[in-house]
Amino acid sequence: MSSANVKDQNQPRKEMKSTGLKKCFTALVDRKQVNLDIDVLNLMLKKELLINLDVLDKNLAEVLPVMLVMYMKTWPGWQRSKEYFSGKLNFKDWYEKFRQYIVVRLNYLIKNGYASVIEEMKREKKRDVDRLNPIKTYTEHGSQTDALAPKSFAPFSICINCPPSVVNSVVFGDSEDDIILRHHPELLWTNIDTMQLIHWPFIEVEFFTPELSFKRRNCFEYTRYINFTNIPLTYDKCEYIDQIEIIDPSNGRNCYTLNMLRCYVKEYMSILKSVKDIDVDVLKVGIILNQFLADIEEINMNNTMATNTSVVFNIGRSVFLRNKKISRASYTTKGPNNPVGYSEIIVPKVETSLIFFKGVQDLNTPEVSFSYLNIIKNCLKSNDVKSAINPIKPLIIYKCSFCQLNLKEEAAIIKHLQEVHKMDPNVICIKCKKSLSVCLLSSVRWKHICTTNPISLQQHSKQVPITLK
Repeated sequence: MSSANVKDQNQPRKEMKSTGLKKCFTALVDRKQVNLDIDVLNLMLKKELLINLDVLDKNLAEVLPVMLVMYMKTWPGWQRSKEYFSGKLNFKDWYEKFRQYIVVRLNYLIKNGYASVIEEMKREKKRDVDRLNPIKTYTEHGSQTDALAPKSFAPFSICINCPPSVVNSVVFGDSEDDIILRHHPELLWTNIDTMQLIHWPFIEVEFFTPELSFKRRNCFEYTRYINFTNIPLTYDKCEYIDQIEIIDPSNGRNCYTLNMLRCYVKEYMSILKSVKDIDVDVLKVGIILNQFLADIEEINMNNTMATNTSVVFNIGRSVFLRNKKISRASYTTKGPNNPVGYSEIIVPKVETSLIFFKGVQDLNTPEVSFSYLNIIKNCLKSNDVKSAINPIKPLIIYKCSFCQLNLKEEAAIIKHLQEVHKMDPNVICIKCKKSLSVCLLSSVRWKHICTTNPISLQQHSKQVPITLK
């Protein structure tokens, strides 16, 4: 396909200019070179696309003709040229899709102003570089729906601003050339416990006492894209340890063995259980502490952990996927059967951070103990409970990183998940293709051992289609 180029109006015109968008489209379809100068492009914008350039910001009005040419060149519909030349695609319908695409993109720019145009031009320049350098990885580091799709599946990305419950229940359908966004019924909520909560997607827990402070955050990596369900899903093998960072470069770091931290936690929990008047659920505190220790063990950095350090790792060492197929009995097509699916590749990741640890071993006792904890034990022996409660009572904060919400009560954060996020759909093991619930995986630290013979993803998709009325 030939390209359309902006030509300065002061340069000599060697060819007759097309004065209409449809004529220009026709010439491009016929693989002819089209030369367009600024006044012709402005005429298209005013007369055919009904854009009043006179009321727009001057800078925006001057750059819109350039953007018009860019959208004409990069329209994804050009990929269907073979269908048109083979007689499978109607010219009138094809052109209307082209015109609608131009209108939508230009109106988006007008609505968002000159700055958005500059950003769009930067993105297009980056796409040109990517086309010349196709070796690239695509990952998501943000909201759930803004990931770039692998270019083998789509030449564009889709950003959807929606509540978290919609993210869990969104699906895509196809109708001829259109991609249709749909919302299927939300799954019923299943009650979850502390263990499941602290391993739930987007949940973060902060733990603080005067001697120990740590944080663990579920920062799952999602790669989402629209795909034909008869095309196998592919993914780049992820590193087990994703990153190691110093939390505050201005502060020092001290390294502690896992065994020492375990001894401290054991002693701390023993004291916490002995304080009868403290308003703390000891069992839940124990689960949080033990899972933090399990993180350090699973990271396996010589069974040590440094303060002022955060580590992001692939918890469970597994990768999962979802492939939602759309099945509509009323839909018929004369073309090949390529049902559209909404595909997700999910890498469970946790960021565990040891902010500080100030425990000092008491060398005056025959057993392993700690100086500060021994002071608290002495207060309890003398019935000075008030002096013991404040330093021993932990401050625990639960966060939803998706909604940027902080809550101090476990029941409140679970209620938030139930009412706002709803239940997460099942995931499929990328190796054995077994369907697994998020409730199950969150209760076993996202560990899954493949025990069944692998089946193809196509077979699994046929077994569990999503039917929309």
